[in-house]
Amino acid sequence: TVSIALVPMAVERFGWRWAFALLAPGPALGTLAMLRLRTLPEAAQIAQGRR
Repeated sequence: TVSIALVPMAVERFGWRWAFALLAPGPALGTLAMLRLRTLPEAAQIAQGRR
């Protein structure tokens, strides 16, 4: 939520293009984390046996 709160300041200072660029790593890192989770043995337990 901190990054969302900083968007107006980033827009004011850098413009919309760069403000959105600052947010881009979040979903990318989340995707990588979920892909890594699938490789762990605990993943099946967390997902109640489903993948």
